[in-house]
Amino acid sequence: AATWLDPQHIIVSDGVPIDNLAERFTFDGATISRTQTITNVEGLYPQMRWSPDGRFLLTYVPENEFLSKIALRYGRDGIIRDGHTGAAVGRIRGPIVQAFWLPAGTLVNRATAASESALLISRKSGETLLFDPITRQRVATITGHAEAINVASVYTPTQQLATADRSGVLQIWDLQQGRPQVLQGLALTLSEQLPLQELVWNRDGTRLLAAGSKVTLWNTQNGQAIWTIADLRYDATHVAFSPTEAYVAVTVNQALFVLGADNGQPLWQQLDAHTDPIVGVRWLTGAPWPNQLADDWFSRFLARLNGTYRTLQQDRLLLLTWSGDGTARLWDWQTKSEVARFADVGSLTVAHFDPTETYLLTAGQQKTLRIWQSWHKDPTALLAAAQSRLTRELTNEQLRRFALPTPTATP
Repeated sequence: AATWLDPQHIIVSDGVPIDNLAERFTFDGATISRTQTITNVEGLYPQMRWSPDGRFLLTYVPENEFLSKIALRYGRDGIIRDGHTGAAVGRIRGPIVQAFWLPAGTLVNRATAASESALLISRKSGETLLFDPITRQRVATITGHAEAINVASVYTPTQQLATADRSGVLQIWDLQQGRPQVLQGLALTLSEQLPLQELVWNRDGTRLLAAGSKVTLWNTQNGQAIWTIADLRYDATHVAFSPTEAYVAVTVNQALFVLGADNGQPLWQQLDAHTDPIVGVRWLTGAPWPNQLADDWFSRFLARLNGTYRTLQQDRLLLLTWSGDGTARLWDWQTKSEVARFADVGSLTVAHFDPTETYLLTAGQQKTLRIWQSWHKDPTALLAAAQSRLTRELTNEQLRRFALPTPTATP
């Protein structure tokens, strides 16, 4: 796992057995420098989880049959460590099957009104507990799951926590009220005992996307399904709302789909978006290419006819996908085409833009961090950079194609 703390700082955890590492890096716009390493703190096979702000690091040996002897030797408890020194500052009683750091805003300090993150842990029995990482005190108990949860997502403005267990049961917990709300009809049938893969809230907390053997958009106010897509050949692994929430992106194995958010109807599909299963998807906005703003009456006429003229004058919608095939790809929703590819070596597990969306961080099983400069926010700069590296002048046709200025004749 790897993520940006801010445009200059990155935190990384390496889940490869035996030589586990948790590290910090700095990035100055040109080079990456390692500034901290916490090594193999809990023996063999620990899970290492950074808190979203990098303040804490949780390490634990997950509860399962294969790791039972290791857990007995090194202990079943989770250890909360200081994210800067690596020193143990607290202990969470084990055994633990799964642990999640929830973002700032999950908890609100009653005394200071400060917004805090939270630590959610789940046991094999389904017992699920929410902890304050600062006090290490349990602040809530999540009931109603008979198995360990495998996915969780919080809507911070109203402190609603959605959890799903390995049998597919989905709940919404009101952290302010301290009582659970169970959505109707969310338990999967016996023939579909596959865990949900992802839960995603919309901006106002009234809708929740659930992806697994089906993709369902739930109304969280009345517990009813708005639509369901059930005829999937493989599990839907990732889902995302577009910035305006007009569209929903869905990944199924190697394929990318875009659905209408109001009815779930397919609007576009790219069956061979990658050559290996897609492991993540995200919507972005980017500036239009100069040639998309070509100032001729016929282009404007066609754009108004097909309803894209307003879009052309503003930001364009993009999709970022990354995959086990070692590539992260940018797709232009307007033209339905791939517009950029970041090719790495080995399977990718992470692809994240920095907060400014200027640089893309990729990492994966090859244990190498790479940072790529992306031009989707300023494509004219890319054209200028590319033009400066050409060994010949562009033809007038090429200049026209990319809406670059053409030279004027001199007398």
